[in-house]
Amino acid sequence: IYFSTNKDFAKSFAADRGTGKSVLYHCRLNVSKIFDPENIESLNVLKPIIRELIEKKYKDSVTGVSFVVPSGTISVDGREIDNPTIDDAVNWYLWRIKNGSWRILEGENILNFIQKNGYDALLTKERGSQNIAVFDADKVKILKKEYI
Repeated sequence: IYFSTNKDFAKSFAADRGTGKSVLYHCRLNVSKIFDPENIESLNVLKPIIRELIEKKYKDSVTGVSFVVPSGTISVDGREIDNPTIDDAVNWYLWRIKNGSWRILEGENILNFIQKNGYDALLTKERGSQNIAVFDADKVKILKKEYI
């Protein structure tokens, strides 16, 4: 379940469910361990699952992301790497996640892995807004509805 503190951003996703009006929900989130893709400790948690997905040459059916060792040259943190190894590829995916390719995180395998490692939410940035995805509806308390 995705949430945003940016009301205009949230409005762009508010759905009219046949009422003639869209609804924004004001909520309190009860999360304690948030996966932050800009935090190196969070990113390092992903190394084993990304390595596994690369070894399997896995293509996520939801996101369309293909996990492979890229051929040619890749750029990681301003460094050009020719003929990358699997370790280089793992670091490349982590670098991409850290720099805004949050779609990589939305695949079922990675989300499940994040949850299995004790995280109950995931931070994302989209169109300049900081957002949070909460994995369990029981961690959400609706405070009020706002019809827009």
